[in-house]
Amino acid sequence: MTTTCASGIFQDIVADCTTASRSGFEEVAYIGNRKDISTFVETNGVITDLTMKASTYLYKYKGTSKNMNAGHDGSMDDIVGNVFSHYLQIHNFELGADSIKNIDNLQDVFVIVERKQKNASNDGVFLIYGFDVGLYKTSDTRRENENHGARVIELQTRDGEYESKSSDVLNKTDYAATVSLLESLLKS
Repeated sequence: MTTTCASGIFQDIVADCTTASRSGFEEVAYIGNRKDISTFVETNGVITDLTMKASTYLYKYKGTSKNMNAGHDGSMDDIVGNVFSHYLQIHNFELGADSIKNIDNLQDVFVIVERKQKNASNDGVFLIYGFDVGLYKTSDTRRENENHGARVIELQTRDGEYESKSSDVLNKTDYAATVSLLESLLKS
C-alpha cells in the first residue's frame, strides 16, 4: 500500500478490436472492511494473496446485471504525480433492521469486482477498488417511487486522499484459484 511517483510508460498501448472491452461486472462482488485486512502479497503490481484478521470476513454483494458500477477518476498532482479517486455504486433493496444498519455503517471498505470479460491469464479480471485508503459513502438515497424503491449508495475515495493506482488487480494464479481464495474469505 505504498505510493510511488509515475516514471513513464513501459509498453505499447493497444486500443483496437483485440483489446476492446465488453463492459460490465458479474453479479457478485466482495466487500471487506479495510481494517480487517491481515496480510497481502503483491508481486509486480498484482495482489496474489490476501488474508483477513481472525473472525473477520469478506461479504458478498449480490446484485443484478446493471445495479453495480465501479471505476476511478484520475488526476495529476503537482507533488506526487498521478493520483486516483475510486468509485463504487450499489443498489440495495433490503429494508430489514439489520440490513439498514449494515448499509448505514458502510465506510472505509474495499471492493473486489469481477469483470464479465475473461482472459486465459486471468489478469485484470478481478479488480480491487479502495484497497489503499478505502471507500466512504458520498451519497445514500432512497425514494420509494424511484429506482424500483432501491437504496442507491455511492462510495468514493475521500477528498484529500488518493489511491496510487487506478485499481489493484487480484490474481492468485488463475481464475479458479482466485475464486477459491475469495470464497475462503467469506463467513461460512
